[in-house]
Amino acid sequence: MSNVATLAGHVTVEDYAVIGGLAAVHQFCRVGKMSMIGGCSKIVQDVPPFMIADGKSGGDPHHQ
Repeated sequence: MSNVATLAGHVTVEDYAVIGGLAAVHQFCRVGKMSMIGGCSKIVQDVPPFMIADGKSGGDPHHQ
């Protein structure tokens, strides 16, 4: 977890997950094992294991 990353309320972060700087994770979301969240991302739903989430709305970068 980098500087200024924000976890709101009850968030589950599994093993070896990487959360970039200034990223915000909404409450009750799950960050899966070995997933990566890019800097300045807004995560409002679960990030599955081994997935990369990046951008304004998070989720799969190929479906934005």
